[in-house]
Amino acid sequence: MKITLIEPKSPGRHVYSSVNMPRLGLPILGTLLQQAGHQVRLIMGSRRDIRLSEITTADLICISTTTSTVVEAYHLADFARDQGKPVIMGGAHVTFMAEEALEHCDYICRGEADLTFLPLVTCIEKGELPVAIPGVSFRREDTIVHNPAADWVDMNRVPFPDLSLFSGLKMSTYPVMTSRGCPFDCTFCSVTQMFGRKYRCRETEALLKELEQYRGKQVFFVDDNFTANPRRTKELLREMIEQDIKPSWWCTQVRTDAARDEELLQLMYDSNCRMVFVGMESVNPETLKSYNKKQEVEDIIYCIERFHQLGIMVHGMFVFGADEDSLQTIEDTLDFALKNRIDTVQFLILTPLPGTKTFFDLEEQGRLLTRDWNLYDAHHVVFKPEQISPYDLQKATIQAFKKFYSLSYVFNNLFTTGIRSVAFRALGFWM
Repeated sequence: MKITLIEPKSPGRHVYSSVNMPRLGLPILGTLLQQAGHQVRLIMGSRRDIRLSEITTADLICISTTTSTVVEAYHLADFARDQGKPVIMGGAHVTFMAEEALEHCDYICRGEADLTFLPLVTCIEKGELPVAIPGVSFRREDTIVHNPAADWVDMNRVPFPDLSLFSGLKMSTYPVMTSRGCPFDCTFCSVTQMFGRKYRCRETEALLKELEQYRGKQVFFVDDNFTANPRRTKELLREMIEQDIKPSWWCTQVRTDAARDEELLQLMYDSNCRMVFVGMESVNPETLKSYNKKQEVEDIIYCIERFHQLGIMVHGMFVFGADEDSLQTIEDTLDFALKNRIDTVQFLILTPLPGTKTFFDLEEQGRLLTRDWNLYDAHHVVFKPEQISPYDLQKATIQAFKKFYSLSYVFNNLFTTGIRSVAFRALGFWM
C-alpha cells in the first residue's frame, strides 16, 4: 500500500515555532511499515505544506496529533475522507477523545501503537474490521467499538526511527528516545496516562547503534524524564564515553533530583550534555503540592547551582494558573528566574489537557471556558482561574516572558554558560 503519514504543525507563532523537530511516533510507525514492504511518505506541516497528490495518490492516510494540533488534523482527515481515503488517527488527544475523533476518521489507535498499528493496516488492506486488535476504536454500523487497551510496549521491540522518511525535513538537532513512562504523576501532565508510570528503557547496545549516526552532531534525548533510572542512565553515558559515540552537544529533560547525583552529573558533562530542560513548575510551595510535583523550591535552587557549576545551561519550565497562584506568584517567579540566573525559561499557562486530572477536575467544576483545541497550547487561558481573571493571567504571563527576554538580560549568563546561552536568550527576545 501507498501510505502517507502526517504530523500537523501547531497553529500560530509561539515558543515552539522555531523548533523543526518531529515527534517520534510516526517515524517509528513509518519504519515498521517500510520494513513490511509498504511505500511510505512522512510529512510534518500544515495544509499549506501538503501537496494534493500526497493525499489523493495514497491508499491510506495516518495522522498523529496533540490537542493543540487536532483541529488542523481534523481538517486534513475530513479532506482525505472526502477523497475516499481511509484515515487512521493516533496521539494523546484522540486517545482520550476517541468518540470526538471518530467524527473525522475511520480508526483510532489509542495509546502506544507500535505493536498494534501494523495489524490494523493489514486489516484495512484485507477489508476486515479490526475486532481483535487491542487499543483500536472504530465504528461498526451505528455503534462505536472501543477494543480493550493494548499492553505497554516492550521498548526493545521498537525499531529506531528512520528520519529520512520525512521528505525535505532539515534538522540541526536530532531526536533520540531512550525510554517511555514516568514514575511520577503530576496532575496536569498526560504522560503517565499515555505511557504509564512504569519506566521502560531501551537496551544500551541498541541505543549506541542508533547514536552512531549522530556522532559529532547535536542530539535531543526526548525522554520525559531521562534520569528517572540513574543506574540505567549512567550505564548509557559511560558506554557513550568509552566507545566515543558522543554527540557534539546534547540536551534532555530531567527533574531537579538529577542534580543530587554527583556521578551522574559528571557523566552528563563528560558525554557532552550542555543543556537540561527542568520541570520546575512553580516557586509557590503550595502550587508544587497541588501539582503533586514532589519537590521543594530549595531543590530547584540547588539544581540550577549544580548544573551551572559544570557550565550546563538550565531551561526552566514554569506553569502559571493553579488555584494557589496569584499575580504575585508570577512576579515572584520572574524575580526568582532572574536572581538565580536561569538561562532560558518557558512561562506556560496551566492547560487542562484531555486525560489529565486537571481536565477532569475543571470540567466537573464547570470552569472550562472553551473547547477550541487550537487554544490548548499552554499559551492561552482556557479555564477560569481561582484567584486571577483570565485576562490578567494571560497579560501577566506575556509581560513576564517579555521582561525575562528583554535586551537588558540577554548577556546575563555569558560568563556562566557561554555564548550559546546568549544566543538562546536573544532568540527569546526576537520571539
